[in-house]
Amino acid sequence: MTKRIRWASLPVLILLFAFLPAKAFAATQVVIGINQEPDNLNPAITAMVHASYILVPMFRGLVKYGPDLQYETDLASRLPTVRNGDVSADGKRVTWRLKRGQRWSDGREITAADVRYTLLLQAPDPRKPGFSRTGQKITPGTTTGYDKIDTITTPNRYTVVITFKEIYAPYLTMAGPGIHGVSPI
Repeated sequence: MTKRIRWASLPVLILLFAFLPAKAFAATQVVIGINQEPDNLNPAITAMVHASYILVPMFRGLVKYGPDLQYETDLASRLPTVRNGDVSADGKRVTWRLKRGQRWSDGREITAADVRYTLLLQAPDPRKPGFSRTGQKITPGTTTGYDKIDTITTPNRYTVVITFKEIYAPYLTMAGPGIHGVSPI
């Protein structure tokens, strides 16, 4: 009889606890529940969807999606276009201009060198298949677009110029948050 009463009271307890206030978390704490452990937290070398659930809020991009799901600036001060001169007439050179004063969690300023490093982390080394231009082992299938990069220069602290081997029209997809977010050096 007591076992039956215990099991019968379970739904009541569940409903009771469902309406109690949850423990308040600190403003700097994020809790993400997923059913798979990410293989790593390096956006350049993971191909796991579950890792992206964690990486998207961790790593900001040059651009982000706005409420209308259109690209808008995040770390970049403006979207590169042919009209504003940040995309060359032949479509092979894209110039990104960073907002000044953007900082990492440790207070260090985000610079063009960080963006360049992030792009090199994901750009395959043509002389060493399976590795990035920084020597990091990379996951096949994560280099789309990065394999089209010819050079990356940083003429100043807040400007990154990417020259592609050929026109790469979806260049904005390489600048989003999470897996394509900017990584610290």
